[in-house]
Amino acid sequence: MATSGQTAIGAGGDHHASKKRKSGNTSSIMVGVSNACSECYRRKQKCDRKRPCGTCVARGVVPKCMFDEDFR
Repeated sequence: MATSGQTAIGAGGDHHASKKRKSGNTSSIMVGVSNACSECYRRKQKCDRKRPCGTCVARGVVPKCMFDEDFR
């Protein structure tokens, strides 16, 4: 029985065990689309997703500021 200041751990042991990923399971890996424009993605810069984005305007490369939706 747990006294004040102590918590009881269930029969499962570590309560974080269910949140661990299996190392060999590749089906749970999510592949996403980049949220940055092509130039910010290439330079690993912060992109504000405006058209054109502030980073490209500041650098003077507005023609290179393209998003994936522009190619679809």
